[in-house]
Amino acid sequence: MAQQDFLYFKIQAEDNQEPIAIAKVNAYCANKFTQFSSDSNGNVTISIAFKNCMFSVEAAGYDTKYNIEVGAAKFITIVLERRNTQLQDIVVTGQAKHVLAEKSIYKVNVINAATLRQQAANNLGDALATQNNFFKQNDNILGSSINMQGIGGQNIKILLNGVPMNGRENGNIDISQINVANVERIEIIKGPMSVLYGTDALGGVINIITKTNTDNKRIELQAYAESNNKINNNISFGMVKKRHSFSTNLARNFFGGYLYTDTFNRAQLWKPKDQYTLDANYTYATSKGKFIYTPSAMFETILNRGTPNVDAFGAYGIDEYYKTKRIANTFIADVEIDSTRKLTFSNNVSYYSRIKNRYAKDLIAQTTQLTHNAGDQDTSVFVDYNFRGFYHAKKSNQASFMVGYEISAQTGTSNKLINNTKTVLDFASYISVPMVVNKKLSLQPAVRVANNTFYKAPITPSFNLRWALPKQVILRASYARGFRAPSLKELNLNFVDINHNITGNDSLLPEKSHQLQLHVDAPIKNTDDWKIKIGNSTFYNIISNQISLAAVDVARNMYQYANVDNYKNICNETNVQLQYKKWRNNIGVSINSILTADSGRGFNNVELLYTTNYPISKYKAAINFNYRYIGKQAILGLSTIGRDATYNAYLPPMHLADINISKQFFNNKLQVQVGMRNIFGITSVAVKGNANTSIHGGNGQQNVSPGRSGFVNARWAIWQ
Repeated sequence: MAQQDFLYFKIQAEDNQEPIAIAKVNAYCANKFTQFSSDSNGNVTISIAFKNCMFSVEAAGYDTKYNIEVGAAKFITIVLERRNTQLQDIVVTGQAKHVLAEKSIYKVNVINAATLRQQAANNLGDALATQNNFFKQNDNILGSSINMQGIGGQNIKILLNGVPMNGRENGNIDISQINVANVERIEIIKGPMSVLYGTDALGGVINIITKTNTDNKRIELQAYAESNNKINNNISFGMVKKRHSFSTNLARNFFGGYLYTDTFNRAQLWKPKDQYTLDANYTYATSKGKFIYTPSAMFETILNRGTPNVDAFGAYGIDEYYKTKRIANTFIADVEIDSTRKLTFSNNVSYYSRIKNRYAKDLIAQTTQLTHNAGDQDTSVFVDYNFRGFYHAKKSNQASFMVGYEISAQTGTSNKLINNTKTVLDFASYISVPMVVNKKLSLQPAVRVANNTFYKAPITPSFNLRWALPKQVILRASYARGFRAPSLKELNLNFVDINHNITGNDSLLPEKSHQLQLHVDAPIKNTDDWKIKIGNSTFYNIISNQISLAAVDVARNMYQYANVDNYKNICNETNVQLQYKKWRNNIGVSINSILTADSGRGFNNVELLYTTNYPISKYKAAINFNYRYIGKQAILGLSTIGRDATYNAYLPPMHLADINISKQFFNNKLQVQVGMRNIFGITSVAVKGNANTSIHGGNGQQNVSPGRSGFVNARWAIWQ
């Protein structure tokens, strides 16, 4: 009798008949849509009231099955076929609605959760390490920063669920502070997105999208240990009850510090770091849309121990503590007015603080006391408000429009700021008009009008084109204008400690840019055994008054923010995705040519990338290998005559590689990985050319890594 009240779905994989957990069963009943999720055994129980509905079933890594009718059956088995997830991702960045990546008018690169697990990625820096045309720089106090297609991190906007992250040091978000344990996917758009996302998006956007719980109850544990004194732990929990879903992730990332030659020396080159992160997601779903609240927090302490000073009176050392706190609260409302109209709002308040305390420590008595020199103690606090919204309306099958607004404000308080407190406001509105000319050609003109309290912002236009050519070749072309006003820190903030001497520049001019982009995707082969796809992108950037850190006084390691008069670069990037049965490979080549005048010498930065995932299905195991060659990287310096910023130095080439093997246990609930990072043992590289030092190192060295290390990573999923 009980069975008469329910429908029973069983979701399993076609190749090995294994049950598929977290598969989504979508029920379409008249104008109502309801979604259910499978448990760890691939089972879904649905009320008999849905019997006359039409169903579809989807799961990450599998082809979706549509138009499923139940009929008289009570027990339904759905078999899903595995697909190449690299070619068929769903994206939301820059879109009014979810679309297939291949259908987007923008070229969107996706790093999905499966790829993050394969890499054993702990933070955003690990995740981007295997992406073509990315260069990561490490600073043991200021953190890790990135360069994308020749554009610095100060021009790359990092979003968390579509909302800008705050807390830039040295112009960059520290990507080592962004935990990816609870990330569903990372979407990357290279090239100016200033129309939709405003300032700091001149070089592109990286949108980190966290997991939304779809299970009745979920618990996941992760433990990671690396031989260079790293220990990381994560715990995730989620549950669903009717229209309410909740998920949270708590993580601790600990690094004990590292010194290549003597790990017992208290003055370690790689500084000890203790980091806690917490993020949560609460979603209330209705038939008309979703209302989402996503709080997050990050607390980090870096300890910079000084070299011991020993004399006849005792022994002491100077220690510095850097304590960082980032707290964000975001509310998102996503409302479907009807089938052709949609409203989306996101409101965010973010708090960021960085406290520096300097102590003199008696190494015999083990007592400490604060020092009292100028600049020894400081607290910098930045509060950001960001309010965004847009209205999307589809007027016909050929035309629609999206009109939106963005209001942002930042208030900074620090002894290192002129007059201690500064506030900057930004108001903007934009309109985007996607047009479908025919089944092959789509166009999207857009324009943004903004007002900045310090600088006059120009009208910012963009134009995108997507053209479906014969044989499934997709051509995308775009032109975009960018604008970025100098930040409060670039204008006013001075950062001075034992290893850094960075000064702001209140005479900086705003950046203005033009960019052209051409991208072609072409499937070379697509059979049951072979899937080969090649993509080629060419970027041409012109940036007037580019803001960068430049060397002022090499001897004293002094740097200042400066404008590069007319930065130009042309970048070509080629990616080949090759899959033979389940063996997936990615090959990437990029050449970035800096065309800016630099004493008659130009720079061509060449990068090579190879990643592979070789599954051993019989043993539920896989081998993952990543290799990266990074050619010469140009470094900016200030000339002694005229104080012009020129590229007068470079970092020599380097080879980086990681390898790991993973295996599944207990019906895929437990995954264990063992591997090696930095196989070639690269620790640092020497700066060559006119500059004899580097802001991210010291004594003419650029820090790369603590060296070769082994790791063990275990992930245990408990589904109920």
